[in-house]
Amino acid sequence: MPFNRHNKYKPSDGFKNNIIRKIQQYLGFQVQKYEKEDYGNIIQSEFEEEYKSIVILLIKIEEEGCSSQNNYSHLTFEQQRDKSAEDMKDYATRKILTKLQTLRQKRIKNHSKVEESANINNEDWIKCKPKDDIIAKHIWKTWRKERTQSPRAGTIFVHLSESDGIKVLLIKYNKNNCIIYGFPKGKIEFGETIEKCASRETSEEIGVNAKDIYNYIKNSVPIKKLVFDDITGSLKEHYYFLVQVRSTDISFKLNENEVTDVEWRSVYRLPSSLHCDVVNLIDSADLSKESNYFMVICNYKSTDNTSLVEDIIKKVDEIHGNQNAYEIYKRTHRTCCYNS
Repeated sequence: MPFNRHNKYKPSDGFKNNIIRKIQQYLGFQVQKYEKEDYGNIIQSEFEEEYKSIVILLIKIEEEGCSSQNNYSHLTFEQQRDKSAEDMKDYATRKILTKLQTLRQKRIKNHSKVEESANINNEDWIKCKPKDDIIAKHIWKTWRKERTQSPRAGTIFVHLSESDGIKVLLIKYNKNNCIIYGFPKGKIEFGETIEKCASRETSEEIGVNAKDIYNYIKNSVPIKKLVFDDITGSLKEHYYFLVQVRSTDISFKLNENEVTDVEWRSVYRLPSSLHCDVVNLIDSADLSKESNYFMVICNYKSTDNTSLVEDIIKKVDEIHGNQNAYEIYKRTHRTCCYNS
């Protein structure tokens, strides 16, 4: 994924080219006035200002959301997701269209030097009628696709003791009568480093101090996983930083919209694959609900054969300069195909 020289996340070149072409299309820029080989460079420089203003608007729309997004309590998770996405699309389309109209009026009043050299006049602008909401919807769709592909970053709280071995903090949330287990994480924002993202998301989800987390992980090397997304059919980059704590007696302030509970678990009793035998040994807090450990495993349909759990254990062994923890894990999972 694209990061600049300061390791801050930025939109991909494909996204930028796609958005600029739609801006050009809406504003009525006359493509036929230029040779094909010159078109790309002209468009990139000509619409840079408008592109930046559209991206700023898209970020603002995503941050603010639309007012109707919290009225879905009677719907299933999938229905809520679909209804929320539809409402956001309508809301975003209106906002984007208003911005495009403003930019178009500005262009009509102030021709650029490039337009003058191509003999584009007011008559050309008037004749070129934009396809209004079709272009606005395409811009929003392109944005959502880009954001869906954004890397994720988070933290894994680890507690080590002679009596209890290695324990990690799992977050839990409910989805369609299923308990989903995972670690605090979230999407990286534009202009953000993976360290800033991991500390911000951890703070937002479980209420710990973001600055403290950032100071702890800022010089760390994260565990990187490529995780398959069934919805998009593609691999996403996930980055996890280990945060070693002295005690499990920590008070968390959970974001109830994202996390229903947290739980300390022995890392040896966490599954290494979706079909791991260890799952049968885990006592569920709610027997009426199925437990899902996909975001704990992070290796289903991945190019990396090891699970995230194994990577955590190897990281702990790396800190201690041995393979003791990994040997215990392999013995616990000796009946499993833990690399499947």
